[in-house]
Amino acid sequence: MAGARPTTASTGNVLILWGGGFDEATTAIFASELRQAGLPVKVVGVVGRQAAGLHGLRLGADLTLGDALLLAHQAIAVVLPCTAATMRRIDNDPRVCDLLQRACANDAALVVQDAGVVAVSCIRGLTSSGQSIIAYSDADDLGAFVRGLAAAWLSRVE
Repeated sequence: MAGARPTTASTGNVLILWGGGFDEATTAIFASELRQAGLPVKVVGVVGRQAAGLHGLRLGADLTLGDALLLAHQAIAVVLPCTAATMRRIDNDPRVCDLLQRACANDAALVVQDAGVVAVSCIRGLTSSGQSIIAYSDADDLGAFVRGLAAAWLSRVE
């Protein structure tokens, strides 16, 4: 792609969680903008390789949650494109919290829709460590917001 930076072995992954009821548009914007910027992005299926999103669009994941646990220690960010109610549902899976804890041990940023996602999940236990939690719900232009994140994350790993 024009303008895309080549990825390097030292570049950490951005993990985007994907599951039933997640926001397809947000997932697509994060995945496409971050990949276009040159970051390696892995869409992680929390309940398998495919799921129907909030509006019925079925998307496929790059990795299963079990596979992503092996990459979590290299993550520079984890994106959770879902509502608090959806997060509450997946938070019952201990592998989700394990993935988030492993990513946070690498100082990965957690990107959430809003503070409600943090309040109802295991993420709330990670906030006391000074973890970087970024909410995207106030962004007027999500594409521009994600491009700004990509620039910051690229500078971190270069």
